[in-house]
Amino acid sequence: GSTCKQVDCGERFDKMGTWSGSSAYLGEYTLECKEGAFVLGGTQKAITVSCPADGRWESNTLFRNQPPKCLSPTQELHDARLATVRVWLNIVMSLCCICGAALAAGLTMGLLSLEPREMEIIQRARLHDCLDDRERERLEKQKDAARHILPLIKDHHLLLVTLLLLN
Repeated sequence: GSTCKQVDCGERFDKMGTWSGSSAYLGEYTLECKEGAFVLGGTQKAITVSCPADGRWESNTLFRNQPPKCLSPTQELHDARLATVRVWLNIVMSLCCICGAALAAGLTMGLLSLEPREMEIIQRARLHDCLDDRERERLEKQKDAARHILPLIKDHHLLLVTLLLLN
């Protein structure tokens, strides 16, 4: 002879409620919602369903074509706010990435367009050859900038790798 295998729709889990009872064919399986939660599509705190002969939980339009589940209006509001925060965080992080890439590209183009020879000429220029104080002050600023930039330009491989990592 042959034996019949009992039809079982399978256990259900709900983070806002507890399923209890039998998930076997024609067994009663009850969902009880936690405090502040209700069965999807209504104001019930609990619902009982039976496993049909085909072994698949029924879904109907009352439950948005899904098996019953518990929903908490408070939790849904919290989840919606959290989703909004995530969207804005993603937007801000995307803008930071774009600005960082633009900064790295600008620095790459700007620093690599400078010639080391020009920086050395500025550093060797003599202050007493300037005609007035304003020109002397301008040359001092250029010498200071050249003193800081020249090591970067001379070690251009390190500069490129650093900017690549920034990007």
